[in-house]
Amino acid sequence: MKFTPLLAAAAITGGLLAAQPAAASPPSKPCTDAAESSWMSMDTAKAKLTAAGYTVRRMKIAMRCFEAYVVKDGKRLELFLDPVSGAVVETREN
Repeated sequence: MKFTPLLAAAAITGGLLAAQPAAASPPSKPCTDAAESSWMSMDTAKAKLTAAGYTVRRMKIAMRCFEAYVVKDGKRLELFLDPVSGAVVETREN
């Protein structure tokens, strides 16, 4: 079989696509039913995670949770936090 530039491009593209992380999925259930006016700020939640030894890479709101992408002890984790208490509701390894 002759190796052509088209096959080379397909092999490279396939390798790059396989190296992509799985798409993040929402938490298995909402973290709170409390009104957003009672939520802590994302900065406060980030400070709590930092104090607990996590390096926070990124945070966002997902399905009434704070979703945090963090690193701790060399492990990349995705945490879902109750935005009222700051408690970790669900943890996933990335």
